[in-house]
Amino acid sequence: MDWPQTGWVTGWNDVQFFFNTPSLVTPADYLVCEAYIKIDTTNSSLATGGASYGISGLYLNGGNDPGWQPVSGFNVMPAATADGWTRISGNISGFTGSNYNQVVVGLISQNTHTLTNTVRYWVDNIRITAPPSVNTNRPALNIAKAPPAGLTCMASAPTDPWQRQMVRTVNSSYSWHTATAASNTTTYAITVGAIPGGAQSGFEAMMYLIPETGMSNPDGGSVDWDSAHVTYSRSRRTRTGLAGVISGTRSAVPGLKTSRVGPISTVPPVRWEPGH
Repeated sequence: MDWPQTGWVTGWNDVQFFFNTPSLVTPADYLVCEAYIKIDTTNSSLATGGASYGISGLYLNGGNDPGWQPVSGFNVMPAATADGWTRISGNISGFTGSNYNQVVVGLISQNTHTLTNTVRYWVDNIRITAPPSVNTNRPALNIAKAPPAGLTCMASAPTDPWQRQMVRTVNSSYSWHTATAASNTTTYAITVGAIPGGAQSGFEAMMYLIPETGMSNPDGGSVDWDSAHVTYSRSRRTRTGLAGVISGTRSAVPGLKTSRVGPISTVPPVRWEPGH
């Protein structure tokens, strides 16, 4: 906006922008009227006082009795913060009258805030907000509880019955047995903090121990099936909500598994024999 270059007085002068509402507004049905203003400071000139870009105002218009209502009538736009978005707002729930159909943004020049050159304004997010129970389609939000501590795996491909979310150790120099010394023993364990319920039966938590000899791609999605030697433990939830553990071994024949099944408390540990 190009404010007059010469002959400008320091009394009240203003420019008003009218924004029509989608429907007639009864202030008693709403809470807040607001707008956001930002100054393009690189391409704008300060007011004569040197500390602002003038004044802004916010109003409702078009209603009956009284027909014009100041929402936030006198907001100095200081130079120090003008290059960021500034919210001007006011509560309108106590306003009288009805059938308002315009929100008005006023740009004002007066006294030490007198403008005599170009000021570029950005105006955005002109809104009238209702209470949650009135004239709103705000959806109900439910926040799930945080999962147990540890690694959380998400089902990212809901239409793929064979999807997997996998992690593996970076190192591979772990022992399998005590053939050389008791100090070579390594204990492997997995603790399942939470698993989908019976409505999502078939979800499994798995742990595989695979020697490098005969291993397929360690980052492949079917490394347990394609490798020659595998020791595995799988925990799954059934349709009845009961959990069970399957543990077993496979040797030499990729794709062919022999399993041992039993309750969690009685499944014996499976370990590799020396040389495997």
